[in-house]
Amino acid sequence: MLVLIMFTGFLVGIVSTYFGIGGGVIIVPALYTIFPSLAPETVISTSLGVITLNNLINMFAYHKKGLVAHYKLIIPLTLVMLIGVFLGIKITFLLPATDLKRLFSLVLVISAFFTFFRSAPRSDRTYQLNDISYKQWILALICFFIAGIISTTTGIGGGVLVIPIFIHLLRLPYRLIPVNTNFVVLIGVLVGGFLYLFNGNTYPTTEFGFQVLQLGPINLNLVLLISFFAFFTSYLGIRLSQKSSSNLSKRIFAIMLLVVAVCFFVSTI
Repeated sequence: MLVLIMFTGFLVGIVSTYFGIGGGVIIVPALYTIFPSLAPETVISTSLGVITLNNLINMFAYHKKGLVAHYKLIIPLTLVMLIGVFLGIKITFLLPATDLKRLFSLVLVISAFFTFFRSAPRSDRTYQLNDISYKQWILALICFFIAGIISTTTGIGGGVLVIPIFIHLLRLPYRLIPVNTNFVVLIGVLVGGFLYLFNGNTYPTTEFGFQVLQLGPINLNLVLLISFFAFFTSYLGIRLSQKSSSNLSKRIFAIMLLVVAVCFFVSTI
């Protein structure tokens, strides 16, 4: 069991910094697989907790590499996303676990196809806010609102949704995507995690002896363990992303999403 948690952490560290996502696409399926009887609220809130710590670590790693987020672009998008985060928390407690898993799979499949078949923007071009039309802004705000809802109903953090928006709608150069996605996801999961924390319900996880640090629905043991192992591979993900071409990174990301989606959907049958 500990070996599986360690492997999950290592994989999350690489994937999160390589693509700029929080790692929820790895964490959520892993927790459902390792601990199949966990309540969905525990899986989702624990995933958000891991993503929060992981993205904080990643922000320092990006800063050391001289990578800075485009705040004028992402702050308005993040604020709209937070509205969706609040709504997503309410939806989570209304839908059964199987429906949440299938929703998660569907979101990943759609993101995978859009990402794989659309060409990536040139990474060497200068990006200006003036490049974004009024229509693009409106569509982006709507998409970020939806991403906020899905991020807290599935526990994926929203990175897998934000990246296709940055690539195909806002045409952000791929070299700028990881650090900007990391910031957006960090704020979203931080707020979402606190909302789950103050929900007031506790879901004991006595089946694997990690109930000592259970805080509401969030299992801090798993949060700390996965984040600890992710720390050791986070810099590797940054190095790999800087050496990979935009189209290669985009296709690897799409394939990863599709594989996870298929495996996850099969588990609900």
